[in-house]
Amino acid sequence: MISTVLSQPVVAFAPLIEGKHVVVDGFLAADEIDYWRALAIERRATGEMRPAAVGQGIRRVVAEAVRTDWISWIEPDVHHAIEGRLAEKLEALRMALNERFTLGLFDLELHLAVYPPGGFYRAHVDRLQGDDHRVISVILYLNDDWSAAAGGMLRIWQSADTGGARYTDVAPIAGRLVLFPSVATLHEVLPTTQSRCTLTGWFRRRD
Repeated sequence: MISTVLSQPVVAFAPLIEGKHVVVDGFLAADEIDYWRALAIERRATGEMRPAAVGQGIRRVVAEAVRTDWISWIEPDVHHAIEGRLAEKLEALRMALNERFTLGLFDLELHLAVYPPGGFYRAHVDRLQGDDHRVISVILYLNDDWSAAAGGMLRIWQSADTGGARYTDVAPIAGRLVLFPSVATLHEVLPTTQSRCTLTGWFRRRD
């Protein structure tokens, strides 16, 4: 059950049903943070990451005016001590959300992302055009000793239009989990002054 991997009861995730975001600190332990951050840095250094693109299909392009992160898709190895622990936690979360809120979450797609200094991602929603498979967006932060001066906040807008709308800024602090509905949550990554690492993905429904 979810109580084995989170200190919060499942009801704490109820804001998702109301179209709001949820922040859970301490979702990742120190050794998990170190492992995944080192893997992200290694993949960036060895060329295993690629510039993130926008759009899909033949319209999928790298657009540096929109986003400047580098990504590498992953599938945690359940037989690896640390990777298996992450897989177990996220699977327990998926099952608990389904049981409590009947979301029909079927699987998870996940990637490592690195924003180099100066990196950003303009305001967007995670739902792909004409594709409603992504239901809940999942972000796990891997950044130790983050300060306000480093920037790189996740800005979550309270409406579908940034003009005059209110927003919440979430710091990318190591071990922190952020969840929000993928379909209509307008969000962005503000410019960062230092390297910023995350595990980012989506709980999806079936076709």
